[in-house]
Amino acid sequence: MRVPGPKFELSAPGVYIPAWLLIVPSDELRPKVKMVYGSLFQWARNGLKSDRGTKQMGLELGMTPRTVERAMRKLKKVGLIGATNEASGYSDIELYNHPWMDVSLTGQGLNCPEYTETDVSPREKGGLHS
Repeated sequence: MRVPGPKFELSAPGVYIPAWLLIVPSDELRPKVKMVYGSLFQWARNGLKSDRGTKQMGLELGMTPRTVERAMRKLKKVGLIGATNEASGYSDIELYNHPWMDVSLTGQGLNCPEYTETDVSPREKGGLHS
């Protein structure tokens, strides 16, 4: 007889991962790190700050808080985020501009349409810190 596994109730419908982040090679950012950034990006206020806790993100993403913390350290190390109050589970997380955001998707061998004038990067929108 099969024993059912635990049931998870997710409070987020999904994770938005920006297109520029998808083409960052996995040897530079692992998929779980990209998911954590996507969660931060999705919940960022005005595209600038997020105050998602590691426990909450872990529940939403199906990861342990420790995995989320490791991902947050990696995001800080590569310069995508800055955070304060790390001992209490991170707060006041700032999303920064990064050169990866300026990489064009055209000519990357991806099956995606060309950018139009309505498709702009967060840097072009002026929504992220530099």
